[in-house]
Amino acid sequence: MNQRLNLFGIEELRNKMLDLFSIEDQQRLEYSLELYGIVYLALLYQENSELNQEVIENVIKKEDAATLLFAIFDRYKDNIKQISTEFTEKELNSIIFHNNVETAPKSKAYAVTPDYISKLTIKLLDVQQSDVLFDFGSGLGDFLLEVHNKHKCQKLYGIDLDVEANLVATIRHSLLQSDVEILTGNFLEKTYDSYNIDKIFIHPAFGMIRDDTDEHNQNTLKLFGETVSFKNSVWTYILAALANLNQEGKVVCITTNNATFNLSDFEIRKMLVEKGYLESVISLPKGLFYEIPLSVSIFIMSHGNQKIRMINAEDIYTEGRRYNSLSETDIEQIVIASMKDTEISETISHEDLAQYDYSLNPAMYIVDYEIQNSITFGEIAKQITRGAGINKAELDALTTTEKTGYHYLMLQDIEDGIINSKLPAISSIEEKYSKHLIKNNNLLISKNAPFKIATAEINMNEQIVATGNLYCIEIDQDKINPIYVEAYLQSDLGNAELSRLSKGGAFDTISISNLKKVRIPNISREQQDQIANKFQGLKTEQETTRKKLERIIENKSEIIKEGCYEQ
Repeated sequence: MNQRLNLFGIEELRNKMLDLFSIEDQQRLEYSLELYGIVYLALLYQENSELNQEVIENVIKKEDAATLLFAIFDRYKDNIKQISTEFTEKELNSIIFHNNVETAPKSKAYAVTPDYISKLTIKLLDVQQSDVLFDFGSGLGDFLLEVHNKHKCQKLYGIDLDVEANLVATIRHSLLQSDVEILTGNFLEKTYDSYNIDKIFIHPAFGMIRDDTDEHNQNTLKLFGETVSFKNSVWTYILAALANLNQEGKVVCITTNNATFNLSDFEIRKMLVEKGYLESVISLPKGLFYEIPLSVSIFIMSHGNQKIRMINAEDIYTEGRRYNSLSETDIEQIVIASMKDTEISETISHEDLAQYDYSLNPAMYIVDYEIQNSITFGEIAKQITRGAGINKAELDALTTTEKTGYHYLMLQDIEDGIINSKLPAISSIEEKYSKHLIKNNNLLISKNAPFKIATAEINMNEQIVATGNLYCIEIDQDKINPIYVEAYLQSDLGNAELSRLSKGGAFDTISISNLKKVRIPNISREQQDQIANKFQGLKTEQETTRKKLERIIENKSEIIKEGCYEQ
C-alpha cells in the first residue's frame, strides 16, 4: 500500500465503483472529492474490518482530515464495505494516485500538475537534501508526490485553504508513509517566514480571479516599500512567496501568459524587475495542460538579480494524441537553457526590458535573425488607427444591395495580400465612423495572427470603413516606400518580426505600442524602389491569375448545364 501505482483504465474503475451508489450519491460524488476518502476508507477496511473513528484518527493523525473521513465513513459505510470486497488493493491505490485533471471534480478548479512539469520544476528549483520546500496552494499534492518520490528534503510542506483538497493530499502521503506535512490555511494572510523556507512552488488554478483583499498591499509594502497595483491573481501568490522566502531561496511559479504582458500588470512587473526579484522567464509550448490549450509561462524568482534570462521553449515538447508532454530530453534542454545562454535562451538587461515596457515574453528578446540597420514602424507611421467596432446587428442594418459608393472592409475580405474588389455596400457612413475611413495607400495589418497585410487602393468616388481587428497605417512616404514596407511585412522575415512582438493568449495579437517597435531594414531608397516595383509587378500578376482562376471555376460549373439542359 506504500507504492504509487500508475494504471490504465482509471475511468472504467471509477465508473464501476460509482455504479454501486444511488443516483443521488453519484451526482454528489461527481462534484466533490469525497470519492478519494471513500476509496481510502475501503483500503483501511481491507486491513481492519472493525474500522471506526478511533482507528481512523490513529491512522491519519491529522485532526481535520480525520474528522472529514469519519463523516464520509458514517455516510457511506455500506458502500465502503462493498468496495473493499469488490476492488483489489492495487485498483484502489491506482484511483487515489491517478494524476489527471479529467477525473477532477467538476465544481472544483484544481490545478493538477503533470508529472513532467513537476520534474522540470524540481530541476529548476535545484532541490537539495537540506532544503525546506513549500508548495503554496498544494491542491491534491501532485507536486509534493513527485518531490517525495525522487528527492530527499529536510522538510516538505503543502498548504491550501481547501479542506477537501488537503484531505486527498493527506491521504496520498499517508499511504506513502511520507513525512510531508499538509497544512490547512491561507498563505496569503499568514506568515511562514519562521520556517526559513528555501524553495517554493506555485501552480494556481488557471483563470483564477483575485479576491479584493489587502494582503498584496502588505506584501508590496514589505518587499518594495510602497503599494503596487495589479489585477492578475498570480502576483498575489508570487508576492506572498517572496515575502516568506529566505535570502538564498528560489520560487518557481506556473502562470498563463497574460501576466507577462497585460498593461494592468505593468507596474508590478517593473517593480519586480527593478528590485532584482525576477531571475528567469520560460515560455512553454501549448497543450501541456489538459485543462488549458494555451501556452503558459514559468517565472523563476529569487533575490539580487541584476539581469534576467529569457528562455523561449515554445517549440520544445513531445507531441501526444490529446495533449503534449515533456520528455526527459525536453526537460534537460530547458534546464540547460535556464542556466546559460543557448539557441533558445538569452540574458537580458533591465534596460532592455524597460525599452519593451517590461514585457516578459521571451520571444520578444530571442530572435534567430539579424537586422543590421533598421528603422522602426513608429518612425515611419504618420498615423495608426484601429478598425471600427461595428457589431453584426449594426452591419446588417447598414448593408444594402444598392451602389452607394460606401463600403466596409473586414478581415475576411483580405486574402493573400489582396483586398476583395467586391466589398459589401452600406447605405451611409455615420459621423462616428468617419475616423475609421481608409485612405488611399493606407497599409492594413490585422491585429491577430496569422497576420493579414495589404495596401488599400481607394477610388475617388468611394469610401471604405475598416472594421474589427484591423490597423490602418498612413506611411510617411518621404521616409520610406510604402510598397516596400508591405513587401517586407509579407515576407518570412517581416512576419517573424511581427510574431516576435505579439502577445500570446487564446490568439497571438500585436498592440499598437508593439507594432511601433517593429523593425524594418533601412536600406537605400533606390533599393526600396527596386523591391517595390518587383513586388507590385508580382501583385498584378497574382491578381490576373486569381481572376483567371475564378473564370475557370465558373466555367467548370457551367459544363453540366450546357451539356444537359441546353439541347
